[in-house]
Amino acid sequence: MLLFYGFRIDGVVEFLSSLPVIVQALLCVFAADFAQYWAHRAFHQVPTLWRFHAVHHSAESMDWLAGSRLHFVDAVLTRCLT
Repeated sequence: MLLFYGFRIDGVVEFLSSLPVIVQALLCVFAADFAQYWAHRAFHQVPTLWRFHAVHHSAESMDWLAGSRLHFVDAVLTRCLT
């Protein structure tokens, strides 16, 4: 919160704060999913990012851990953007 405090728009904060908690929670889930989608898409389209993300697609056989195979940079950037 301290990192992004300077970017806050008071009117938006007041509006979101006035919403019921369940609506706020749903908006948070939607915003996180939206950000994660675009981060993942960027990892597929930007050649430099693809080098990190390709690890995720390198499994030769599918098992219960194949989807969890991530490069550290991919994981950190995706989590930070989300």
